[in-house]
Amino acid sequence: MARWQILQSWLLLISTLPVAWTGHKDVMAMDSSKRLKQCFCDMKSSDYTFPLEKFHDTVSAAKHCNGIMAKKQFQEADELQRSLEYRISQLKDQVDQFESEYDAGFYSIIFLRIIEIELAELNDMLRHLQNLDKSNKHLAVTLTSKVVNLTDEVQELESYDRLEVYKEYEKNKRLKRSLDECEVTLQATAAPTVPPVFGNCPHGQIFFIEGPKTYMLSQFGASYPYGAWGKDPVPAPGKETMHWVMVLVNSNLFGSYFRSYPSYGNLRTGKAYTDVSIASSVTTTNSIMGPCAVLYDDAFYYNCYNVPQVCKYTLSTKQFQTLTLPGAGIKDKFPFCTLSSTISYTDIDLATDENGLWVIYATESNYGNIVLSRLNTTRLDFLETWNTTIYKKSVSNTFMACGVLYATRHINSEYEEIFYMFDTKSGQESRDLNIRFRKLSNIIQQINYNPQDQLLYVFNDAYLVTYKTWFEK
Repeated sequence: MARWQILQSWLLLISTLPVAWTGHKDVMAMDSSKRLKQCFCDMKSSDYTFPLEKFHDTVSAAKHCNGIMAKKQFQEADELQRSLEYRISQLKDQVDQFESEYDAGFYSIIFLRIIEIELAELNDMLRHLQNLDKSNKHLAVTLTSKVVNLTDEVQELESYDRLEVYKEYEKNKRLKRSLDECEVTLQATAAPTVPPVFGNCPHGQIFFIEGPKTYMLSQFGASYPYGAWGKDPVPAPGKETMHWVMVLVNSNLFGSYFRSYPSYGNLRTGKAYTDVSIASSVTTTNSIMGPCAVLYDDAFYYNCYNVPQVCKYTLSTKQFQTLTLPGAGIKDKFPFCTLSSTISYTDIDLATDENGLWVIYATESNYGNIVLSRLNTTRLDFLETWNTTIYKKSVSNTFMACGVLYATRHINSEYEEIFYMFDTKSGQESRDLNIRFRKLSNIIQQINYNPQDQLLYVFNDAYLVTYKTWFEK
């Protein structure tokens, strides 16, 4: 296949005929009193006979062959093999962790269930990989025949090398470099400064969700299935390992405090926690409404009680700030939904990522479709807002990662699927992501992405779960 690149060099020779000399000279300007310097080169052509039409046909056939070999089934097999190798390694770690927790007295039947689920999924992936291997072998036999034919064509074309192609091509390159240097000398200008593009980060699009990686029932128990949890992506000094949990203790709709733990180990054992009061009761304006809350830069953000506002409670100063979301629905006007139920009081969702703090909601003016805003956390106001075309009630949850909005939908009691994305950098939307991941229970009340560890922190019917995100580089 590499031979068709040689043919492209021949085409370059034909389109840029041999150069005789290069340099610069004075050219008279419109004003005869002024002279401009310009670089130029004299070109001389030679008569030759070359089967140009056949050359183009061969190049086209080689490109088509390359296109077939780069088809998705080869990429899919490679990605699937890499995923299998990684997940087998992770499964071994999970088994080791299970043995350790069993010895320490932390035995959980949920842990065994997760290992069984992982084994079943690995078997499915192995069968799929075997099917891909059979398909690719058949394709390889077909391509081998095409390559043999193309090789014969290239060898025939090589017999027309009457113009000493390689020698002339190298001469052309030297002269082109000389011409470029001349141009740079005469017209050198400073390279323009390119401002950073909003939404740009080292990651590409999410293509796989691994997990659950960690999981546990919250210390409040299964009686409180609505809530949120996570880590501060911009922690205050001394709080780098702090985890927090907030549950809605009044009718699964309202709350007045959240609980912080110095580390994940303390969270697992339920020790050394601190309750941070947000409001004196669940009926005040500053109390928490709904499970969509985040901790960011040592401040707690949530939906204010019974109003279309974002509340900010700064932990160090114990001060409140509020931001009104014009036209935003509240009290189950535009909540997250499954096909059979509403996820109560999820009209206003908060999210964090590499670009800061976001709020996700819907308005009548945007026909109930999601509105996305990035917030200034110092003044608590809007930096920029986007209107999407995804109906909010068709979504079961959302999160942000690297300036991209991702939306999930409920598949069944075992699976959730990331099916939609909106890229704030390009304004492009996609509705066919098909990224499924396993759940511990039926309904997910909250998902948030932490850019520090690239984990999703998920509150799943009182279970605190994390998932690893994988990005296309």
